[in-house]
Amino acid sequence: HPDGSSDDFTFLLVEINLDAKAALQMIPFKMAIDYAPAKILTLNSQLKVTYVNNAFGGSDPKSIIGCDFEKLIEKGSRKRVREELERALKQRTSVSLEIPEEVPGLGTTWHRLHVVPYDPIDGSGGLIITAEDVTETRNAESELRQSESRMRQILNQAQLGIVILQGEPLKPVFANPEAERILGYSADEILNMDYAEFTSIPQGESRSYQSITRLVQGEQVEDNLELRILGGDGVERWVERRVRILENEDTQSVLLTFFDITKTKAAQQQLLASESKFRGIFEYAHDGISVISPEGIVVEWNPALERILEIRAEDAIGKDFRDMLRRVKRNEDVGETMSHVTSAYDNLVESGPDLLMGRTVDGSFVHPVDGCPRYFEQTTVKVPSPSGPMFCTFFRDTTVRTIQETALRTSEKRYRALFEENNDGVFLLSLEGVFLEVNGRGAEILGYDDPRELAGKSAIETISPEDRAGILRVFGQVIEGMRPAPFEKTIVRSDGSRVFVEFNVALVRDDDGTPLHVQSIMRDITERKRDMEELRESREKFELALWGADLGVWEWNAEYDIYSVSERWAEILGYDLSDIEPNYSTWARLIHPDDLPEVEARWNDHVDGKTPLYSSEHRMLTKNGGWKWVLERGRVFEWNDAGGTRRATGTMLDIQERRQAMAQLETERKVYRTMAEVAVHTSDTETLALKLLLNLVSSLGFDSGTLRFYDEVKKELGTSTDVGLDTSHLTDVVPCRTEEDMENSMVARVLMTREPVIAPDIYEHPIAKQHVDAFEKLGVKSLVSWPIIGDQEDPLGVVSLASQSQTDLPSDAGDFYQTIFGILSTVIQRKKIEEALLISRRRYRELLTDISEGMIVTNLDNDVLLANEAFAKMLGYTSEEIVGKNLSEFVNPEDISILDSDTNKCARGTTASTYLLRLKRKDDADVIARLSVVPSRNDAGNVDGTVAIVTDITERVRKEEEVRRLNEDLSRLVEERTSELAAANKELEAFAYSVSHDLRAPLRTIDGFSNALLEDYDDTLDATGKDYLHRVRRAANRMGSLIEDMLALSRVTRADMERTDVGLSQLVDEIITGLRE
Repeated sequence: HPDGSSDDFTFLLVEINLDAKAALQMIPFKMAIDYAPAKILTLNSQLKVTYVNNAFGGSDPKSIIGCDFEKLIEKGSRKRVREELERALKQRTSVSLEIPEEVPGLGTTWHRLHVVPYDPIDGSGGLIITAEDVTETRNAESELRQSESRMRQILNQAQLGIVILQGEPLKPVFANPEAERILGYSADEILNMDYAEFTSIPQGESRSYQSITRLVQGEQVEDNLELRILGGDGVERWVERRVRILENEDTQSVLLTFFDITKTKAAQQQLLASESKFRGIFEYAHDGISVISPEGIVVEWNPALERILEIRAEDAIGKDFRDMLRRVKRNEDVGETMSHVTSAYDNLVESGPDLLMGRTVDGSFVHPVDGCPRYFEQTTVKVPSPSGPMFCTFFRDTTVRTIQETALRTSEKRYRALFEENNDGVFLLSLEGVFLEVNGRGAEILGYDDPRELAGKSAIETISPEDRAGILRVFGQVIEGMRPAPFEKTIVRSDGSRVFVEFNVALVRDDDGTPLHVQSIMRDITERKRDMEELRESREKFELALWGADLGVWEWNAEYDIYSVSERWAEILGYDLSDIEPNYSTWARLIHPDDLPEVEARWNDHVDGKTPLYSSEHRMLTKNGGWKWVLERGRVFEWNDAGGTRRATGTMLDIQERRQAMAQLETERKVYRTMAEVAVHTSDTETLALKLLLNLVSSLGFDSGTLRFYDEVKKELGTSTDVGLDTSHLTDVVPCRTEEDMENSMVARVLMTREPVIAPDIYEHPIAKQHVDAFEKLGVKSLVSWPIIGDQEDPLGVVSLASQSQTDLPSDAGDFYQTIFGILSTVIQRKKIEEALLISRRRYRELLTDISEGMIVTNLDNDVLLANEAFAKMLGYTSEEIVGKNLSEFVNPEDISILDSDTNKCARGTTASTYLLRLKRKDDADVIARLSVVPSRNDAGNVDGTVAIVTDITERVRKEEEVRRLNEDLSRLVEERTSELAAANKELEAFAYSVSHDLRAPLRTIDGFSNALLEDYDDTLDATGKDYLHRVRRAANRMGSLIEDMLALSRVTRADMERTDVGLSQLVDEIITGLRE
């Protein structure tokens, strides 16, 4: 065109009869087609080329005339192109299709073919084809799709609700997940609604919709509105809605963004309504907040801002706001990508909040504690106050977000450096598992100096054999499109050594989704595995120590008021871990009010350096409302700048049982002292019982009690000794013989079953409530009834203690009463023991006289104090001749050291021992005796001698010696027979080797010639002949196996015999097969 533009065009060539003049007129058109930039050719009905223009290039483009068109197409596309061309010829329709072409050095190029049917002169039909290079168009479309995909991912991950409207009238065409949440509808529901439908606005609906309409029409209206909407989920939300008009060549779109400001609105309303609510938001907000006067003086400074800028509130309040920011070290090393942040920060410091009203600026500084850069976002708003308008400045820590954005902008540049300098091994594998590319670290892990050494090798060869099956399974899953989680395996380095590695494997696809290669990242975790194992062992030891000590653990971060406790700490007080709020006030609230001042004083003593550790025993509130004694210990291990606590840790131990035991021990001591005094100064049994009962009633806090002694002969409990009861309601004796007796009397049941009754409420206890009528007559509401059992488990009686009101008895009262009544049992038994002692002495002397074994009693110098007649008779003496002499006079001199050693053991309090000793008879003959010796003790419990039972085993020892001699003779005969068998086995082995050598040569000849016949005369032999030869070979092989087995049998004496399983089924099958043949 004259203006320099151009259009694509296609000539349809029609062969007609022309006269010469008409032919001359067609020449310009013919030349235009010949030299057109587009490739043009014509095909006849057989799809052969009949014309091509010069755009085909080459030395002679006319050389392809007469060729089949499909030969000019890539093989992979020939079938599809031929089908389309035949359809165009048959249906007389135009078609358009795209085909690839591989060009050396350029990769794949794409052509779009426009096919038009035409009628040549002969009427056979033909096609005109125009070929257009669309490679750049396809690449641009692919890049556009990728760009759209990335943009859609960004929109879907945005923290703003985004809706795009198009068309006339405007209809939604896109809605991201945040828009779904804010509007309360799914994306499909939004796309099927009008704008007014999915933003059901209780107030201001017409204002919102009209503003969009007017914006589309080009008017200047407010495009930022705060709206209260009713979502599809029935929830009302405040949103900040912004509108942008998106212009493109074809359509006009409207971009709506919704930012959920419901919480902000609520916070603002609560801030205006109540200062207390504002204070809570102010103190616990995640964003740093400061309130500044119009003169720039800091009025408020919240904890979050203290944490962000590391400036305490007391250091900031009352100071100039800009001076505070100047105290923060400016981040000079922000790089080119953060220069806009630095400049905004400078503006903030220099201009103050007034000039930044309504703006959001970014800043960066160096953290004073860890020295790392911090990035923040600052917004200033004007807020009303009784003294006039104030400025409220919000600081949001954007360090993570800023770093991520910076990394995103530079990721493309860093990829190659990341691949080469990565501390992990990075591998690109073909779909067949062959190394395509490996970075330096990957080659190092595998033990190679140059990554190029791995090119073309199979990756599976580097995996340990036992892990290869698992790796192949995972590789197959990756090829199928699955993304397995990271896993650990063992690889084999080039030098044969093994290392533990962690794999992360993913499939890489091209834009069309076709798999290209597999990417694997490998990390050497050998050191980590060893460290983890050491850490695991250390943790197990630490947890075992805490578990063994039954300790709860606490830690207090005073700077952030975080008081965290372990699960055992909570369990001690009966709480779940979720019940404990992690702050200091919770701990203080749980301490008993009477104990809290002392606890805080002990803590302050530790903080002030007066004590190396904090230690306190106090009561704490349990979940069920009770109080429990605990022992807390701890120390400060990190101090703040002021010398106070920053972080502290410690333990808590449950000492409730110890405290209760101490209280019970004191009561037991009191009762025991009284009982001991009564027992010493009272000899009359009746008076003794009365005094003991009075002591129990008064010491244990009961109102009344009874004590009945058991008569073993009559099988009954005798007359009651009672305190504080009307005896008219008590029976004289209580029989204890039958089941009926147990049902009629509770004390009879207690004695006969030996099971005590502890009834805080007689109406609730399963046994006591069966006798309610009797208890009501006595005015009893709660009681303890306990059997008194002697040391030999013999029943002595029953003691019962009662109260006229219900009593809150502790859960472990049984152990306490067991101790108390055990003391009572001891006192009662004293007189029985005295009587039993007299009987014991008499029986002791009868035992010495009647026992058939010898028995002697000696002191620690081995002087014989007592010897019975059996011992004297054993040595040929009388008892009088032995008593008073030293035992060593009756011992063989060679065995005196044995006697002295055993006596020394007894002197040290060693328990019973048994040993052999040769004693000398009066006629000088030896007696071999077994002595069973135990130490004897005096009244003070000290060892003062020994008691020995002596048994004459002379005859038994003689018989054992005879048996030993016979066993030695038998062993000698066995050794001789074994030697004879070994010689025979050697001869058998020599014979087996000889037979093996002589028989194997003819067997090899038989097998070899049989095989030669089968190979050389295969065509000559019939089936029967071949079968016979096969049988000959199998028989020869069996004979060879028999020879091998015979050799193995001859070597059987060289190794230990071992049992093995024999497959009998296989053996039987072989025999059956042989019989059938």
